[in-house]
Amino acid sequence: MFEEYLRDTAHFLEEGRRATRDGDEEAAKRSYRVTVMIGGAAMETFVNYIASTFGSPASRTLEPYELALLLDKRFGQQDGRFGIQDQSAYSRLEDKLRFLFNRFSIALDLGTSSEWCQFLEFKRLRDSLVHARTDEDETSVEDYDAACVRGVRASFVLMNRLSEGIFGKPMRAKLHDLVDFAEA
Repeated sequence: MFEEYLRDTAHFLEEGRRATRDGDEEAAKRSYRVTVMIGGAAMETFVNYIASTFGSPASRTLEPYELALLLDKRFGQQDGRFGIQDQSAYSRLEDKLRFLFNRFSIALDLGTSSEWCQFLEFKRLRDSLVHARTDEDETSVEDYDAACVRGVRASFVLMNRLSEGIFGKPMRAKLHDLVDFAEA
């Protein structure tokens, strides 16, 4: 599903750019907001994909308490045995990503990585839209476009690094084309 979200992200980014060129600021902002929402969802869905891969019966790569973190489940004692429980225990996306980078020894300095910082900025923008505290959207279309390009690119770079580090292969070439399109 994350691949579809990445394609949707590219589509709505282009819609925002088209509306900007046509001088329709309202339509442009609408499309940019959707770009931010779906772009953020793409990363969350990618992490869920990783979790489901490790959650399959054939996979024994992660310890149960590690899998519980990725699956947003509580890990604890039930009937005298420790394991993943049915209760939800939500973890922040950035905490799951930190765990994955560290657990699989993927070389990325989260303190200095420009992609990591840009991803966090994009996530903050997404969170500010989801949990809006203002009545009006005061972000300019130029700021939206720049934030979307940086955020989508950074998210994709992080996804690609995770894919290489966990699965031993990069993301599909057609997805690389979407990110190249976003930067154009």
